[in-house]
Amino acid sequence: MTVERLPAPEGWHEIEETPQPIEKYQAENPAFFEHEAEPLGVQVLPDDPLESGIWRVGVVRGEAHDLEAVQTVERGIRGRQSALERARGLMEAFNDQGMKHIETAIEEETNPAAEAPESDE
Repeated sequence: MTVERLPAPEGWHEIEETPQPIEKYQAENPAFFEHEAEPLGVQVLPDDPLESGIWRVGVVRGEAHDLEAVQTVERGIRGRQSALERARGLMEAFNDQGMKHIETAIEEETNPAAEAPESDE
């Protein structure tokens, strides 16, 4: 079986060994990306353990070894590759908009990638 990989955007890296509590999904090949400077992560997990091929993406506050809070951003994504692409969108939204935008989107329960304001550039 080929494992789909996502090249992480600048400032992010994928954690090889997924942290607790997401390691229980290992059979479905979850992914966890951590920001290099901020205590922020993005995770890709199976959405429903009873239905294969359906994924969710979430934002994690804290670090891989010390998760503070997890907020699911999007559910019901068909296919792991699509979920990885959505995760990349979240990481790019953070790079473009910063931590305050991510925190505001989480508090308002909106998708930070979908709700990112257009850049003036």
